[in-house]
Amino acid sequence: MPEDLLLVAGVDSHEASAGDPPITALDLHPDQQAAVAVELLVARVEERPADVPRTVPGTLCVRGSSLRARTS
Repeated sequence: MPEDLLLVAGVDSHEASAGDPPITALDLHPDQQAAVAVELLVARVEERPADVPRTVPGTLCVRGSSLRARTS
């Protein structure tokens, strides 16, 4: 990868973390998002109130493909 090219993936994966160089990526925590969705669905089916809106914050995994990782 040329030194003047920075790369960031919109979704984290094994391929992103294991590549050469490893790619900076956004981890959207799909397992946590699914758990929240199921909780909200069950509350709706059981006609119970649910705490909404619910959010699952993403995590930026800074790796070697971005300038921030090179200068840190």
